[in-house]
Amino acid sequence: MDYYQKNIGILRQKREKLYDRYENCIQTGEWAYPCDEILTRGAKDGNIIFQVKREGQDVRLNSLYRPLQEAERWADQFSGDNILVNAMLFGFGNGMFPRALLKRLQQDAKLFIYEPSIEIFEAALHQSDLSDLLEDERVLLCFADINPDEFSDLLRRNTHWTNLETQIVCHHTGYDILFPEVYRDFLESVKKISQLVQVNKDTQAYFAEKMVPNMIENMVYLKEGRIITDYVNVIPKDIPAIIVAAGPSLDKNIEQLKRAKGKAFILAVDTAMRHLIKHDIMPDAMVTLDAGKPFSYMNHPAIKDIPLFCILESNHEIMEFHEGVKIWFQGGSFLAEFFDRYGKGFVDYNPGGSVATAAFAICAALEFERIVFVGQDLAYQGDVTHAGGEVSTVLNEEKGIKMIEGIDGKPVKSRHDWIIYLDWFEESIREVENKIQVIDATEGGARIHGSQIMTLAEVIDQYCVREVDLDTILRGQTPVFTPEEYRHACEELQGYATQLQEMEHKAEWAAKKCREALKLLENDPKNIKLDRLQRAVLDTIGEISEYRVYNMVDIYMSQTANKYLSGVFVVTEDSHQDEINIYHSSQMIFQGIVEAVQALYPMFVDMAEKIGQ
Repeated sequence: MDYYQKNIGILRQKREKLYDRYENCIQTGEWAYPCDEILTRGAKDGNIIFQVKREGQDVRLNSLYRPLQEAERWADQFSGDNILVNAMLFGFGNGMFPRALLKRLQQDAKLFIYEPSIEIFEAALHQSDLSDLLEDERVLLCFADINPDEFSDLLRRNTHWTNLETQIVCHHTGYDILFPEVYRDFLESVKKISQLVQVNKDTQAYFAEKMVPNMIENMVYLKEGRIITDYVNVIPKDIPAIIVAAGPSLDKNIEQLKRAKGKAFILAVDTAMRHLIKHDIMPDAMVTLDAGKPFSYMNHPAIKDIPLFCILESNHEIMEFHEGVKIWFQGGSFLAEFFDRYGKGFVDYNPGGSVATAAFAICAALEFERIVFVGQDLAYQGDVTHAGGEVSTVLNEEKGIKMIEGIDGKPVKSRHDWIIYLDWFEESIREVENKIQVIDATEGGARIHGSQIMTLAEVIDQYCVREVDLDTILRGQTPVFTPEEYRHACEELQGYATQLQEMEHKAEWAAKKCREALKLLENDPKNIKLDRLQRAVLDTIGEISEYRVYNMVDIYMSQTANKYLSGVFVVTEDSHQDEINIYHSSQMIFQGIVEAVQALYPMFVDMAEKIGQ
């Protein structure tokens, strides 16, 4: 049988983009990690196995006797019964190992496969029927020679704090020996994404009770707000985008920014604004992100009219004080879905977890050819954390202190949150390396690998060479909604209060059903009523999650969810106790929904009155 034609046909049909890249790669014949030789051998049970020679290593990827049984035994070490599992596998091999692992996973799981050798994959396409793997939507394929950057991006999009505990990280036998450096990079990528998800989880839980009131208060600005997408084709790409952060090194070159004004797009993070004002520097635009950002950072009258990139969760005091153009740059799950219903999509860039990473994402989304960092230290200067000699602290700061490489090659002191953002920058720079030149003109702090080091004076002399009227461009775009669109949007927003009331009634009913189920599990665990109760609770969960306002309720009750969802997706050998845990957690979450709705309802009523005026 011609396995190759069958496999390549399915690849073309089911994964067209990947197929096109595969064909282009095969035609070039250039591999990132070439093998010296790939031999096919017949195992004792008749299956074809691979033996690979690379850089002095000679490794059989499968057993000579019973390779299928070997793959199944290998897969048996992983718990496939858990719910919403992300499995990350380094190495595709001949398909036996990923197939064995996939059989153990539930239908809601995802299998991310990173294959460092396109040569091994091509050999697999010739030697066996891979149609089941290529057709399975749970399988996400990434290759070092084709789409290496997609691995981290796909993982970021599909990793949530609820599945951190159940994720599987593994490697195909032999791949750690053949590709040791790539394997270390694979493990490091998984680790960094998990850390970022955890930090974002902690941040959301900490600020949850500020985020949602901000979102509700800020809905009044949807009428006149702009969207970043509308600026992509009107902002000139050939001028530098200078991101001004508030690191201590900003003191060294802040005055140089005056020379760049009108010849570069100067985007300042909110924490840098007080320092810029002291030096009589007005950026072209500002960016604010954090729900809990102190109002004092952005309350100077001089900045009230500067265009502001923001999100719905931004501090509502800052948003109310600001009177200029507001540009939505990222929607979160609520605003993105809201805008989608009116055909208003956001540019697909991950804003990271800080205002500085968000600024980079904004400039990348606007497709600037050159992005310049200023004041992006990501490190202490002595004990100083910010420009002007300011010192700020974070939770458990002393536990996360680490010495890392500085911009001049010497060690500098950093901390855990900065290191996570440093990793984010370096990963993002790799993703845009063929499109955007990234320059670090911070003149201090941590070394951001992938960026070109220059002084700010050199950047201005070399690249700030023509005048651009950015003020007219930024203020000249029309609001995201037409009057007719906003009328419909306003009707939707005003209907949220009614949705909340309906959610409250459903959640109260579902909590009652959970209590009934817990009593039966305690006194009569074989009772057939349990099946009916389970279906009723699951149906109610589905109904509640369909409400458009549910996302905000979910954010608001993050601390409750964190407390009771942790471990729910883990399935143990004690199925009776698992069921008790699920009903107890569900009851508490439903009760959390009720309490959240009761707290938020008056805010939605007030918002409905304001936007209707």
